[in-house]
Amino acid sequence: MSWKGQSQRHRRARKLGRAGGRYAQPPKRFKTRSILNNYKKGENVYVKGDSDVGIPSYEGKVVSSTKDYVVIKDKEDGYIDEVHKDMVDKDTNDAGMEEQIYRGDEYISDVDDKSNLKTELAQFTGTEQYYEGYMGVKETDGVHFLGAKAGWLVSDASVIVKIHKKVKNEDFVVVKTKVKKDKSGSVTYEDGNENKLYTQKYKYMDLPVGEYNMYYTNGVMMLTNEY
Repeated sequence: MSWKGQSQRHRRARKLGRAGGRYAQPPKRFKTRSILNNYKKGENVYVKGDSDVGIPSYEGKVVSSTKDYVVIKDKEDGYIDEVHKDMVDKDTNDAGMEEQIYRGDEYISDVDDKSNLKTELAQFTGTEQYYEGYMGVKETDGVHFLGAKAGWLVSDASVIVKIHKKVKNEDFVVVKTKVKKDKSGSVTYEDGNENKLYTQKYKYMDLPVGEYNMYYTNGVMMLTNEY
């Protein structure tokens, strides 16, 4: 898969094996200027996501820019991304246009609509194919669908099961995600006997309130109902 035109954050995260990979501050080589390559500091822009690699669409403000990349601060969570200009749209009036998910020619869902996510995930009871996901983890149809809605969750889980010292040597891992009413939450990793191996906490989770569980075994991440 070519990574041209995709988020520099994800390319670096892939190379370094990081989870979210988002920068807490702009890379030092960027200089903040009031007008940079036709992008004004503080200008509202829309980042066009890529569901195939779990990059979400979002609105943000320009922090700085170079010839090929724009550093953007996400309006919603305050994170800062380095994004290729091909993925940036100045016209935020189009921000409400949702990317759509298809399986073959069959329309499944809008990427940004998570209101019926639990019901949508319940439809996956097996998989027709496997997808090469983050960190070399194979994804079933259901997990690939979840990744289009919440790529951060699938990519974080893929990193943990591959490199975390308490998790990586387990033959079978249960990934339990809990989202609270205030949108904070956690992802807990257990072995097949319900022994907790590791818990990662989140201040904000872009998912409906509830629980979302996955299994990881034999290099494949799957929904529990796909097992």
